[in-house]
Amino acid sequence: MKNLKTRLEKTSIKTKVFFTTSILALTLAILILSLVYLLLPPHYQRQKEENAAKLVDNICRDVNNKSFQTIKNRLDKVSSSNVMYISLMSPDSKLLYEKNEFLIHMNKYEEVNFDLDKITTFEKIRVADREGEHTLRITTIFYPMKDTADAIRGLSPMIIIIVILLSFLGSYIYSEFITSPLLKIIDMEQYQIAKRKKFIGAISHELKTPITIISGQLEGMIYNIGKFKDRDLYLKKCYDTTQDLKLLVYQMMELSKKEILDATLNRSYICLADIIESVSEKHRFLYEEKSINFSLNMKSKGYIYAYKDSVVTVMNNLISNAIKYTPEGYSVIIVLEEQKRKFQEPKIIFTIENTGVSLSKKELKNVFEPLYRVESSRNRDTGGSGLGLFFVGQILSTQGFSYEMFSRENSIVFRIEFNS
Repeated sequence: MKNLKTRLEKTSIKTKVFFTTSILALTLAILILSLVYLLLPPHYQRQKEENAAKLVDNICRDVNNKSFQTIKNRLDKVSSSNVMYISLMSPDSKLLYEKNEFLIHMNKYEEVNFDLDKITTFEKIRVADREGEHTLRITTIFYPMKDTADAIRGLSPMIIIIVILLSFLGSYIYSEFITSPLLKIIDMEQYQIAKRKKFIGAISHELKTPITIISGQLEGMIYNIGKFKDRDLYLKKCYDTTQDLKLLVYQMMELSKKEILDATLNRSYICLADIIESVSEKHRFLYEEKSINFSLNMKSKGYIYAYKDSVVTVMNNLISNAIKYTPEGYSVIIVLEEQKRKFQEPKIIFTIENTGVSLSKKELKNVFEPLYRVESSRNRDTGGSGLGLFFVGQILSTQGFSYEMFSRENSIVFRIEFNS
């Protein structure tokens, strides 16, 4: 049921992004098409008028105060290279020159069905070899944008269909591209929340046991009930239980601190071999007391970029656990080596193997869960608090180092890959 709900939530996010993007893209396309249809014709008309005005101004400046023959030659040249009607009238309104007169009379003929726009300008000029001001008429002819606008309107259904298809395709690709990282973040956040809830539940259970023990023992001593009359004995037991409680609370505080601080820790290059040798030396008494064959095989100095205190915590936990769970007379083997890679920095491989023990697949699956202890008795004196490997997993994951734990025929191996 929960998986179905999660899938529906993911689908809902993708669907919302898809339809929102599609509607926005479609609205924008229709808006652009409408603006082109409405604004292009007047813009075209205004541009033509401005160009015509500039052309007429240039013609007038070019022919003013020139001889009639010079004016005629220049007007012939202009009229042949432009779609325009040009005429020149004398001061007494006599037609002296006319060119392209058919342009202003073509609408009179039924067989000619041109819908043309005209811009007519009258300018006064002087002719050098004639008296008085002459009137120069220039009518510029151009095709209106009405036909183009009608064509756009006619093609609108097809354009809208194409826009819809492209919008849906683009929106689908966009929604996949945007929501995939978002869904991964949501999944990770949900996983962390679930993990935190599970941890709090387990911690609550673990805290309940020592508190109940202390409460019962104190109540027995207060009321002098039976064996609890021996207060010295049971005060000592209460103290031991409070020490277990103190250790558990301390580990909880350390975990909370790591969750807050690990993302911003100052990393540096450290020598892993030196840390392993130092931690191993601190545990010498423990493995010598159990007659464990402790072997260090440092094939590399193992320089890595990490937060030193966290790496020391990891090594302390792993070496301590290996010694604790290895039977007397068996071996703990630590190997540090460098793994070469083409075109990349080498990886530093750390493995610690303790012989004489093995774990089932179920146990291996759960060892990194908070407060999980392999021993069914859940005795802290022999099995610890169950937070050690949980801490190790948290630290390694936070710093981006991959790790695994697996069983061989008669041994357990913990392997870490560090980036150099």
